[in-house]
Amino acid sequence: MSIVESYVITHSFIFNKKISRYLPGGEHSNFFHDTSNRLHFRQIRGSRCVDLDGNEYVDLYNGSGSVFLGYGYPDFISSLRHCIDQNLIPRQSELEWETAQYLAEAIPCCEQVRFGLSGTEMVTNALRLARAFTGREIIIRFQGHYHGSSDSMLPNNIKNRTSQNSTVIELPWNDADKLESCLRNYPVAAIIMEPICINGWGIEPLAGYLEKTRELCNRFGSLLIFDEIITGVRTGLGGIQKNTSVTPDLSLFGKSIGNGIPITVLVGKRSIMSLYEKRQLVHGGTFNGHVLGLAAIRSTFSSLVRQPQAYTALEEKVERLQTIILHAANECNLEMVIQGGPNCLVLNCSKTPIRHYDECTKRIQRNNHLIRQYLRRTGILTAPLLRLYPNMMLDNDDLIFMEQRFLTAFRNARRCIDYLDRDKHAF
Repeated sequence: MSIVESYVITHSFIFNKKISRYLPGGEHSNFFHDTSNRLHFRQIRGSRCVDLDGNEYVDLYNGSGSVFLGYGYPDFISSLRHCIDQNLIPRQSELEWETAQYLAEAIPCCEQVRFGLSGTEMVTNALRLARAFTGREIIIRFQGHYHGSSDSMLPNNIKNRTSQNSTVIELPWNDADKLESCLRNYPVAAIIMEPICINGWGIEPLAGYLEKTRELCNRFGSLLIFDEIITGVRTGLGGIQKNTSVTPDLSLFGKSIGNGIPITVLVGKRSIMSLYEKRQLVHGGTFNGHVLGLAAIRSTFSSLVRQPQAYTALEEKVERLQTIILHAANECNLEMVIQGGPNCLVLNCSKTPIRHYDECTKRIQRNNHLIRQYLRRTGILTAPLLRLYPNMMLDNDDLIFMEQRFLTAFRNARRCIDYLDRDKHAF
């Protein structure tokens, strides 16, 4: 088999050509698109997907991690069907109380909450709130962390930024000295971060780094914002902050919180959130607190609260999955480390865990991309950057399905990597 394979004319390929007449690039997003090779599905259930050509996959992509309970999770579907039978438009409903109460009980920093639709939108509102509360403008963000696609929050390495925002400073993560120096020299309104950098190779905070950041914020009067759009609910109902001694001032939860239904929340301390009540800044939106989204959060939380063993059961399966992956990598003499957090794993073709963003070399990135493509060919879907987001309906049959396929994909990737390492001009 040649290293570069031509595309087979499939139903998905033909559909891609048709849809590209209307969707720019045939995609809904500018990130990681490959129009001619995009999959389309006709059936999804549990942790499995079947594409237009009848090929079956175990889905570890799960809508960029948003589907956590699983596709067709019975209680969730029943709850949403009941909601759809009602009037979906009014924002004032009994669901508001139930949903907000679940959030306040689970998330350490949640004293009050505002609902929205997307992560980008609610990050913008969190920063606006921080600036209004502190009377400052400067925001600190970190390399590799992703906080949506607003102009000011796009990372410096993203091409075609429409503007450069002088009020946002990007620093290397896990460097407490540089962070302290910046806070000492600039009036910073807020520091925003993913408490585990899932969007940047799954880099975990160094020991004491989150605690140091919290102390620095207290000392210099800046707010600490945790972007738990990915880690919220997926790593536990209260997110990463529930599992640490560090409580942010504001936090964002999305994706898994609604099991795939568009809904995002901004939660925080009452003293900060009360600025909305005092009309000191604007937050608007026709569909804020839409009933279907609230029902999705309520159903997700109530399902997980009723089944406290569900996390343990999933984590046991994820441990088996990690064993399968590392065994396959070892069999193929393939460099591989697993990073990230509970139920949101990142695979890196590296000898040692990546601790700083610039440690992920172009070779590691290339090999990660190759492995993702070979996994897809064998029937395993992963998110970009080789991220794995299993859902609660992952079962033993799925693990058996994946065991040989990981080995096959890694063997093929190993041959391709060897070829590319020998011939540096191949691509």
